Amino acid sequence: MPSSIPNTKGSASPADVPHGAWDSFPWTPFPEYAGSKSVIYRSADGRIAAGAAKETGTATLTYPCGEFFYVTKGWIKLKVHGGDVDPGKGPVYISQERDHSGF
Repeated sequence: MPSSIPNTKGSASPADVPHGAWDSFPWTPFPEYAGSKSVIYRSADGRIAAGAAKETGTATLTYPCGEFFYVTKGWIKLKVHGGDVDPGKGPVYISQERDHSGF
């Protein structure tokens, strides 16, 4: 597969493995969080398994699934289970299903 082409069909073929810089994949509007998103890989059942987001908004949500992310630019401040988390740029943050977070 050429660089920066997402695998949105959930193919497990090695020829369909997406690769490229996180910001080189196609982006679409993500108005829920005042930003944009890129779906890099969907699993065979259609769920997003890997993606990226550029967000500028704030929200409070209960995660419907486990999720991990890391900050590549700017900052994020999270409130998880009543405590503040400020991972800054670089560290990975992992949420678990049903975590209640505000950012």
